Amino acid sequence: MGHFPENIQAALDEGIPKVLRKKARLVGPNFGQLIDNILQPHAFINMRKTQGILGLVGKYEPSLVEHIAQIVLQKGLAVTPKSMKKLLEDYMKDQAVNQTISISSQTRSFIRTNSYFVHHSTNPED
Repeated sequence: MGHFPENIQAALDEGIPKVLRKKARLVGPNFGQLIDNILQPHAFINMRKTQGILGLVGKYEPSLVEHIAQIVLQKGLAVTPKSMKKLLEDYMKDQAVNQTISISSQTRSFIRTNSYFVHHSTNPED
């Protein structure tokens, strides 16, 4: 960002974008890098997008936001607040589906195989 005129550079370094970068780094290094990447080309043009994405931190676990930011960075995805929210929701749904339920030994004693429920007649006339 050092290619801006001195007065603009000062506003970029010490203004709202700097505050947004600090907030993002509190979530984690990947999320901080994601926000840096969004603000890098045009901080003030991309400020609203950044604020929207930062707003998701209050709605989702910061560790989840950090994890999704890592995936976004690894895949080189461009995100908006809407697409970031969708990624977070999709990931949470996938985690819920893949979650296993532990079964106690007492419960296991009630489990029967399919063959238990199939009626086999010993009488050839049935």
